[in-house]
Amino acid sequence: MDIRAKVTIYGLTLGPLGAVVGNVCGWVWAILPWLSLAITILAAVLIESDTYRPRLRRLFAPGRAGSLYRRALIRVARWPRDWRMYNWALRFAVIYPIGIPLVLWIYPGWRAALGGIEFIAAPGATWQRIVMFCAIATYIFSLTKLASAVPKIFWKFWGRLIAGAGSLVLAVAVAAAFSSLGTFVLALAVALGVALGATAAGAFAGVLPVALAFGFAFAVAGVGEVGSASLVPIAGAIIVDRYSEKGFGRAAYFLYTVLLLSGLFATLPIANWADSQTGNRVTFLFVGILPLLNAIFDYASYALTWTLLRAGVLRPRRAVVLGIFDLAAACGLFLISGAGMVIAVAGANTLSGVELYPLADLFHGIRDTPTDYLWLYVMLFSTLLPTVLHAGVGMFSLGALLPKAFRRTLQGMITDKDALAATAAPLLIGLYWTTCLLIPCLIAYAFYQLIAHWYPYPLAWYLNWLEHIACWMGPASCPL
Repeated sequence: MDIRAKVTIYGLTLGPLGAVVGNVCGWVWAILPWLSLAITILAAVLIESDTYRPRLRRLFAPGRAGSLYRRALIRVARWPRDWRMYNWALRFAVIYPIGIPLVLWIYPGWRAALGGIEFIAAPGATWQRIVMFCAIATYIFSLTKLASAVPKIFWKFWGRLIAGAGSLVLAVAVAAAFSSLGTFVLALAVALGVALGATAAGAFAGVLPVALAFGFAFAVAGVGEVGSASLVPIAGAIIVDRYSEKGFGRAAYFLYTVLLLSGLFATLPIANWADSQTGNRVTFLFVGILPLLNAIFDYASYALTWTLLRAGVLRPRRAVVLGIFDLAAACGLFLISGAGMVIAVAGANTLSGVELYPLADLFHGIRDTPTDYLWLYVMLFSTLLPTVLHAGVGMFSLGALLPKAFRRTLQGMITDKDALAATAAPLLIGLYWTTCLLIPCLIAYAFYQLIAHWYPYPLAWYLNWLEHIACWMGPASCPL
């Protein structure tokens, strides 16, 4: 049958069905038949192609169960789980505290705050948000093109220098225009430096912005100026970069993390916190200590997800089960990461002799006005992000559960000359692919509805868990 006749049949069948579903159930649900129509037409085009028809038949071969799942995720499953993944975890962890408020400043126009302390007032005009977005987007795009266009030998030194210097200049210019607290100018530069430094390859792209972040944290604690306080972390970043290139990345990152944590906590009892501003205290925690802890927990979540993802690619029939196990393990990591951050803040309060960040007020604020602490939820829920993605893509492994007889029949229909079979094959393939795409979306929507209507109950339980941890650390941190 001619492909134009097939498309006409699909359009006359699924198109009106979408209109009926939209009138009866709401226009959101009309997406289901219309998406099926688009994917069915795509399947029909692939079947007509001499290049893609054999590949499509191999996807539905009886002995190749789960081939679609493998094809979709084989490259992702091969991603390294060593220091390179930890390098990315460091980048994301440093940008979370400031990058997320900056995004919310651009849209929907909220004030940008770090730990409840405002560092950029809410925009007074739409043009300010547009200028901020265009400046950052243009710069990131330019660096990406620069990294791919110039020789790698050039990029290895001069390109990174341009990226770092340009990031600082852009950040200081933006912060000077909109910032209400000068203390946060370099903190904003660090966040942008991480986002822009991600265009460079190698360990140095991750550890240099991290080194600047911790150097800034040391500076606000009174341990030298920003430049001098950054010398030791930057020197460590250079050493990590060199040893990573020689094959000692794991040991280098482990020692670098241990030394940074030790240095941050060793600074607490010797710094003069009594005379410091509240913004300096919050910055030391949210740019220094907490991002490093968050990076460790994020890396544990990434490594677990990628290990189970690789196991699912090898055995697609178990992919859904492995995704559920990943979700359960991630919930455990979520509990542990929250407890670890509470212990870190309570310990920092004890070592410094002052309340760097009052935990009791934090818990009361979350209970009274939970919407004011979106930055905290995103920081904690970053541990669950790879698991949610794994659970979504795991639905593509459902093809491994299709009976062999059905797969054999569908494989034969792809090359069958009979008009009925030739028309039904794209329709069945389209419905199957639509199901694989929509099940994760439906699960995510159901999860969203569950949180929207029942979030006070799990949130209250989680807060009780963290409050008991805080009380265990001492009465000064106990909100009960």
